[in-house]
Parts: sequence; structure tokens; C-alpha cells
Amino acid sequence: MTAWSEERIADLREQCASPERPSAGDMALRYGITRNAVIGKVKRLGLLLPNHGSYNSHSGVRPRKSPERKTRFYAPPTQPDTTPVSVDPPIPFDGKGVTLFELWEGTCRFPIGDPQDAAFRFCGRPPRAGSPYCRECHGLAYQPWRRA
Repeated sequence: MTAWSEERIADLREQCASPERPSAGDMALRYGITRNAVIGKVKRLGLLLPNHGSYNSHSGVRPRKSPERKTRFYAPPTQPDTTPVSVDPPIPFDGKGVTLFELWEGTCRFPIGDPQDAAFRFCGRPPRAGSPYCRECHGLAYQPWRRA
């Protein structure tokens, strides 16, 4: 036997249309079925339950509203800055340098050559303040940003 006879469906329609609409739990107790069965049938019939989509008096919690999207206005694209960036000309490397074991805080750590080569060295000159590289190697390591 199905839980929803024609008489029950007619009674459910009447209860949902009445001004003192009982809750889904109350209807479920009346029909001897689960609350979810009542809610599902009401949805399939297109009826409304009390407090549907508004403040839930039992839990004291309001349904969460979806955040409104804010329209963002972006500045129109500007022409790229084509002014040349002044970079200090690098001082030519004198060919000496220091090995890995000779590095310390007071030496430039810019690598020179192929790390797998026996002649691989680090610059070794005094570094700039706040940088691991000297003035010349800093300009090589940190290229200014340019638009493509």
C-alpha cells in the first residue's frame, strides 16, 4: 500500500492551504509517516509549508543569503611605459672570484660559470646592503620588469 492515497493528498492540500498550516512534523505524526516524506510530497505537489524559506522558529537560525556580487570597474588599459630604465653598467669580472668554501656574509654570491665545471666561482666582491649580490651583480640578477 502506498503512503499517499487520494484522500491523504486531498487532506494535505487542505492543510497547506489553511491559514494555520501545521508543520511537516505535525503532518507526519498525523499520517504515521516520516517528516521527509511529507516535505517531499509537498514539494512534488508544488505546495508551501509554513516558514518555508524564512526564519526557522525552532532553531532560531535565519537562512544564509547568497552574497551579492559587486560590479567591479577596472581602469582602461594604459599604454606601456617605454622610457628606458637606468641600469648601472656592470663592472667587468676580473676572473678571480671565490669558491664555495670561501663564501661568507661579506661576499657577493653571484655564480659565475657552469656549476659542473672545475673553474666555477662566485663573484666575491663586497655586497650591497640588504642584498646577497654586489652592485654590479645585483643589476644582472634583478632585471627590471618590462611589458611584453
